[in-house]
Amino acid sequence: MRHLLIETPDGTFQLGVNESIPASETLAPEIQESVVTEVTETASGLGNEQRDLKIIHNEIVINGWNILCVISLFKFYLCFFREVDVADILCTSLTTFSVHSQNDLMLGFPIMHSFVSIIALMVFINLNLWWDALYQFICTIILLITLATYKTTPSQLSLGARGTLG
Repeated sequence: MRHLLIETPDGTFQLGVNESIPASETLAPEIQESVVTEVTETASGLGNEQRDLKIIHNEIVINGWNILCVISLFKFYLCFFREVDVADILCTSLTTFSVHSQNDLMLGFPIMHSFVSIIALMVFINLNLWWDALYQFICTIILLITLATYKTTPSQLSLGARGTLG
């Protein structure tokens, strides 16, 4: 295909041209160059608009992670400073920080923590450590709720730059 019709986010259409296919005799060369330039300028601006997202978590999720962070600290001090509890404090603290943050890149911590929590749950059940397994089960449930209930909204930067929501 020599020509391609591209729809931009604002609803207009642009015509793209594949220069590797030879041109037909009906179009003038200066028209083809202006269309290619316009399409590449439009396509380069799309990537920046998609990164302007703000992640908002539910208040119940935020309070649940605050409580789990405090519980993990008590568990660390009451269980004589086990190495497993150090890893648990690290994961829980990072997830609590990411839930309080509104950056869209912070979703990586709950995803990583859910993977670690599911594996730890299986290991603790296998080793008959029932209190640790119960704690990891609660962490896994709250992680699934966290990842299922977050909302994305445009950030203030994208609203000010474009002036509209979409």
